Amino acid sequence: MTVSSDRLRTVLAEPGCVQAPGCYDAVSALLLARAGFSVAHFSGAIASAVTLGLPDLGYIHGSQIAEAAQRITSVIDLPLIADADTGYGNALHARRTVEQYAHIGIAGLHLEDQINPKRCGHMAGKEVIDQAEAVQKVRAVVEADTGLVIIARTDAMSVLGLDAAIERAGE
Repeated sequence: MTVSSDRLRTVLAEPGCVQAPGCYDAVSALLLARAGFSVAHFSGAIASAVTLGLPDLGYIHGSQIAEAAQRITSVIDLPLIADADTGYGNALHARRTVEQYAHIGIAGLHLEDQINPKRCGHMAGKEVIDQAEAVQKVRAVVEADTGLVIIARTDAMSVLGLDAAIERAGE
């Protein structure tokens, strides 16, 4: 466990909703901390836009997100949740991503079940990997035992329908 992930778990255990506004660099993260937020979020869409000037269509890699996130974690005392997109490959790559994120002080990550390269979650044209592969990725990330808070999410509802999304979420 990391101190940051322990703090994130504490915040998540409190009653009510957790506000985790997005930051895009060290300065915006400092402003969130100064404004009194208890958690910050760094999305792949923001990372792609700020780092590459490109939309969230799979152009950015986890190492680039990690590099940008490290600049954020080095200046704030807030837990940071960072996007891990698809894990950037198969289950082995997803495990490596979570290990890298833990090393730089990220408190939690979210991992999705789209094919790689992916599309931003609210864009049309998404495709998802099969359920068994999605489960393998989540298991690999959990078994890495980094202590990070793992947020596994699915884009199956818009691709396969509500029943498929519920089945995936329950697996």
